[in-house]
Amino acid sequence: MNQIIPTSANGCIPNVYFMGRWTTQTVESKPAMYTTNLGAQILFEVQNADYFTLEAVIKPLSAPQTLSIYIDDELHLTPLTQSKNDFKLSSNQSHIVRIYFTGNTDQDEIWLGNDGLTIKDITIASGTLAAIKPAGPLVAFIGDSVTAGCWVRSKAPSIGYGADLNYAAQLSRALDWEDYRIAYSAAGIIRYG
Repeated sequence: MNQIIPTSANGCIPNVYFMGRWTTQTVESKPAMYTTNLGAQILFEVQNADYFTLEAVIKPLSAPQTLSIYIDDELHLTPLTQSKNDFKLSSNQSHIVRIYFTGNTDQDEIWLGNDGLTIKDITIASGTLAAIKPAGPLVAFIGDSVTAGCWVRSKAPSIGYGADLNYAAQLSRALDWEDYRIAYSAAGIIRYG
């Protein structure tokens, strides 16, 4: 991501930007953000903070969901095995954070169930958090497992997926596009789509 611009938060979590297909869901009587789409992203800038905390809903799945978290372009590949995850920042300067929903499995009930990614909160103990987005236009990528980034890293379900590495992600980052992904693995094969 070369050019970013400040923007307004667009979900129920303050000071962050949700890019792609997200919806609000109620979890434990509180609003949370939910997506079924690999390649959906969360973007924000953190200033003067030692770390940020991401709180997700952990679901009983065959393999943990995977996030690709880029802090100043440094990758932290994160299987979601616990609900609260702290990400240390290298200094109290400004940091650009981009989080991709990178991995799930073909067995996750995203069509008729509730096995998509649910983010409850993103917080910092001190400093500031601000929503950002790419400076370019919104571009939609509609497709199947190739567009979703399945099996890019390896043949392991979820952790082997690479929604942050496939053609849609790389093209969008190179051209500063807002990447709006509508893509499902095994669409039309295992599940109707």
